[in-house]
Amino acid sequence: MNSNQHELVIPPTAALTAEAVEFIRAWKVGEAMHVSLNHTAWRQPAAWGIALADIAQHFADACEKSQGWPRDEIVKQVAAMFNAELNAPTDKPTGGFLR
Repeated sequence: MNSNQHELVIPPTAALTAEAVEFIRAWKVGEAMHVSLNHTAWRQPAAWGIALADIAQHFADACEKSQGWPRDEIVKQVAAMFNAELNAPTDKPTGGFLR
């Protein structure tokens, strides 16, 4: 962890690469999620789909390695809930746009 116990470690390659761009931070506060994102990190909106899929794969990999959960099943569950939440949101995004 960084100096702030609630922050995750910056990956070494990102920390050492001048052109690295942070594109998302997310916090769980109670049962709510709070997000800060750099919406201009990619020019193509579809690239966000790739990024979210990559995050799901990293999560599944971590669950498999740390808890022995079946990776393919984790990916299926994440994808199913992702699609369900997009089709019938349980919450509306709130907040503002800051530059």
